Amino acid sequence: MLTFERGDATRPKGHALLYYRDAANGGKLLATYVVVLPVSVDVVRYMPPFLAPHAAELMARGLSAFAFPPVPEPMESVERLRHLADARDEDLLYGGEIDITQVQLVLERVNDQVQEYAESYNVHAAAMPSPQSHAPAGQPDLSGLSVNEVLSEFMSDRDRLAEITKLIGTLRFALGGNDQRLVQETTTEITALAKRLPANCAADGLVNAACDSSSAGALLAQLYLDRCYKLLDNDVQEVRKLDERIRAAQAPGNSLASA
Repeated sequence: MLTFERGDATRPKGHALLYYRDAANGGKLLATYVVVLPVSVDVVRYMPPFLAPHAAELMARGLSAFAFPPVPEPMESVERLRHLADARDEDLLYGGEIDITQVQLVLERVNDQVQEYAESYNVHAAAMPSPQSHAPAGQPDLSGLSVNEVLSEFMSDRDRLAEITKLIGTLRFALGGNDQRLVQETTTEITALAKRLPANCAADGLVNAACDSSSAGALLAQLYLDRCYKLLDNDVQEVRKLDERIRAAQAPGNSLASA
């Protein structure tokens, strides 16, 4: 039986931190991450052709909800979990005690509780009003998560920054070649990753600078990236210096060329 320590059991978010106490190790804390996909997934599309014929069992069970890692990993404290849940706006679930030495039983417990959470989410989702009843006219429904967005949930902030850095290079290439399709796709990926960075990373500024095709925009995007890395390093002094350079670069009439 799941206990909601953060969130509402009648309105699950569809993504949650799930933790346990290890009865075989003095109540040591173990945690995993649960995702209920809001879109259906055709697993075969993402498998090498030689594996596709063997996907029948997986397709029969479906891939709508899962925990990763499948066996919970050590976590330093409940306080850390609560901080993460608050910062990321996650449900926080307690699954009870487990014996981590009994791996098969642990896998079964996690799977059962993932399904319990998914069923609660599906009941809530079925009761949601249709998009037409509340979405502004002409606005798309953005409630679904893409495969890339789901995968980004498992990245560290530093991994997200590394991926954003590569994508900005792709975006600059697309802007220079006026490839609007690639510009749109890459901008969407950068935005999805940037919005999962800590709030103090100024994701909006980073995305706006990345989309600026000028040399000034390229340099400003680099300043924002450097600032994000320094924030992750807790280098407060360098963050302040970069804040000053960003403000100076954005001031009317100032040039980034000397930055």
